[in-house]
Amino acid sequence: MERMSFFIFKLTIALMILNFYSVSASEDQHALDAIKAQITMDPPGLLSTNWTSNASICTWTGVSCGSRVKTQRVIALDLSDMGLVGRIPPQIGSLSFLTSLDLSHNSFHGPIPPEMMQLRHLERVYMGHNNLTGTLSPLFLDKMPSLKSLNLSYNSLNGNIPEEIGNLSELQDLVLNNNQFSGLVPQTLFNQSSIRRILLSFNSFSGTLPDDMCDQLVKLRLFFISGNKFTGPIPSSINKCRQLRYPCQQTISTVAYQWK
Repeated sequence: MERMSFFIFKLTIALMILNFYSVSASEDQHALDAIKAQITMDPPGLLSTNWTSNASICTWTGVSCGSRVKTQRVIALDLSDMGLVGRIPPQIGSLSFLTSLDLSHNSFHGPIPPEMMQLRHLERVYMGHNNLTGTLSPLFLDKMPSLKSLNLSYNSLNGNIPEEIGNLSELQDLVLNNNQFSGLVPQTLFNQSSIRRILLSFNSFSGTLPDDMCDQLVKLRLFFISGNKFTGPIPSSINKCRQLRYPCQQTISTVAYQWK
């Protein structure tokens, strides 16, 4: 009797787990269907012909799923260089296992949906070369503890870089060049010991860079800030950024530090 009860208990737990993953997987499909519905132009026709209910979402173009057969959750979405036109829907926040998102080199427009802050497993976000507008939400940065690469270059984003950028303790690459950002660069950015690349060129950032900016940026290799409104001398601690090679300008208004 006890064995039978234990077997029934284990079977119940197993069914509950399978049901959970089944519901979660259907949420992934719902999110992908919402993305497809927001696409107003699909020149190659890949989404219209490939993203269909006749096949598993794990076989859809640009979609990668985890290795666990039972779960089959979407972990990466790569729709780069497809000539897509449309908006990013809020349902993208339902792809809760997503670690990599690449929408670069398309014509996505409108704001970055705040629901993206639900994607706590995201490590790489590439949305450069689009027509995105709006600001960079503090919540977007504060709720993504695993984020390593953020590329929003060549859009029309504005406002400042939130102080919460300092909460991304694993951040390695911050690429925000060719937007309409303005204001001061937050001190918290210069406390990121993991960061390798900072690209801020051709925005409207202003002010001076902190004199001790290289005290923590020991891994910094690429630092582009030209085309902004910075003033003042090159920080005296620049030699502490030992992996940088840089020109000898006396002011920072046109400086572009480069790889060794």
